[in-house]
Amino acid sequence: MDTYLQEVKNFRQSWPEIKYVDLIFTDVNATPRGKRIPVDSLEKLVKGVALPLSTITLDTKGAVVESAGLGEDLGEPDNLCFPVAGTLLPTAKDGTGQLLLSMMEDDGKTPHRLFIRNIIDRMLNTLHSKGMFPVVALELEFYLIDKERGENGELQTAINPTKNRRETDTEVYDVDGLDDYADFLAELNLAATEQSLNTAGALSESAPGQFEINFDHSQDVLRVCDEIIFSKRLIKQIAHKHGFDATFMAKPFLEEAGNGQHMHISLIDEHGDNLFTNKEDDTASPLFYRTMAAMLSQISDAMALLCPNVNSYRRFVPGAYVPTKADWVRTIEASPFVFQLAMVKTVVLNTASQVRMSIHTFSLQ
Repeated sequence: MDTYLQEVKNFRQSWPEIKYVDLIFTDVNATPRGKRIPVDSLEKLVKGVALPLSTITLDTKGAVVESAGLGEDLGEPDNLCFPVAGTLLPTAKDGTGQLLLSMMEDDGKTPHRLFIRNIIDRMLNTLHSKGMFPVVALELEFYLIDKERGENGELQTAINPTKNRRETDTEVYDVDGLDDYADFLAELNLAATEQSLNTAGALSESAPGQFEINFDHSQDVLRVCDEIIFSKRLIKQIAHKHGFDATFMAKPFLEEAGNGQHMHISLIDEHGDNLFTNKEDDTASPLFYRTMAAMLSQISDAMALLCPNVNSYRRFVPGAYVPTKADWVRTIEASPFVFQLAMVKTVVLNTASQVRMSIHTFSLQ
């Protein structure tokens, strides 16, 4: 834990104004859970912090799913959680930092087999042992919405801060529209830099008040996943400062585009060569097609995780940028292969000998 203690020392020197730190772990729906502690207590975390095992399987409303067998059946046990290296960061909330935790088994040493971050780590280790290294880049869509709800409690689109009127128009990639939200976007980019998030800019998306924040490609897949958690918190915090709410809900408005989380995937070997590409002619490799077939076969079972609530399914209608069946098709457009799955739209670009998948999943909350 010497590395962690040095991280704490560096953090407190860099951010002396921070008085509290949010300890964060994620449940099965990737919802941040945890507790807030005084910054003076950070050093004590070398001994771990006990948190309920049942929180792994909370539903989207924060209730324990007893049928999962991790709650009352076991006597509501606590398990030790320890800091994740490199995740002690500031937040956009004055005087408050944040730190990710990882849960251990009963022995307090072995990463818990059901904790989401540990599952990803285990999968990555399996791939790495076979000489396969994923490279991913994410895109995260969200709406800025009015803090005030409609007369029936419904969400309302944002009031444009420059034009002082409610958003009703859709202009994809509208640069001038970004200017209307320049203060929000500037503070978001500044805070993302302070948190060392691997972001690559924002753009106006397919609906009134909808935006997308992009992330650069990275081989550190666990860090990419961590940054999604940090980014969603950051966007909500900055939005609040500027008089908005932010939502990542799959379908906040019935007649408008939904929110998505898009993942671009390459698979390289230890030399950096793309395993989805045939070296002889730059076409898609047999491994690529096996991967596609595996995704097709597993997508039905994966729907329970990808679509955990009723709102998720409101997006599955024709003409809403959403695949409506498990299938695939190849098209010719700037040399890509394009195919669609029931919950996944995958675009495979063959550019500079780099075949990669672009998986479009849809936000859970």
